[in-house]
Amino acid sequence: MTLEQIKKLATESEAVTGHVIELLVALQDSDEETRAWASDALQTLEVLPRELADQVAKSCLSPHAPVAAWACKLLTKLGSEATNYQSAIVACLNEHPVLSTRQQAALALASVPELGSVAIEALRRAADSDDPRLKRLATNALTSVEA
Repeated sequence: MTLEQIKKLATESEAVTGHVIELLVALQDSDEETRAWASDALQTLEVLPRELADQVAKSCLSPHAPVAAWACKLLTKLGSEATNYQSAIVACLNEHPVLSTRQQAALALASVPELGSVAIEALRRAADSDDPRLKRLATNALTSVEA
């Protein structure tokens, strides 16, 4: 996908739906501007189509931090279906080597409608983190679950 195609998608939000996976791939590009525009395009997506959920869930453990972070965020755009994909976000929270990506996973879990016990336990562990931001995001997610 070229930079010009990505720029066009970022300004035409209805066209993004069919290009979610390509945009996730573009987040791995060596060009910073390409990555920024891909992120801008993904930002316009309001609802993740259910047929893309399995592919997006697999990206939660991508070694590329922006891809994994965006995958977690995109799964929350499934609405009530996000509950079915919380294990992918939990895996990112528990296992991703990049702290900012784990932070994004904690933030994403706060948007999942019904968290299971595994997700709640992962958030409790994250709430005990030495990193103040991860601790805050996990604590906020737990608060929203328990409210």
